[in-house]
Amino acid sequence: MQSMERESRPTLRTAPCKTPVKLGVLHIPTAWATGFSFKDL
Repeated sequence: MQSMERESRPTLRTAPCKTPVKLGVLHIPTAWATGFSFKDL
């Protein structure tokens, strides 16, 4: 979990425009792993 967060932080700084897309791609497998889904949110 921590490694994914560290990878997403530089992404926020380097490409803020692509942040929503990249975060979505990163959080989709994370949501499956934790058992959560965007619909629940």
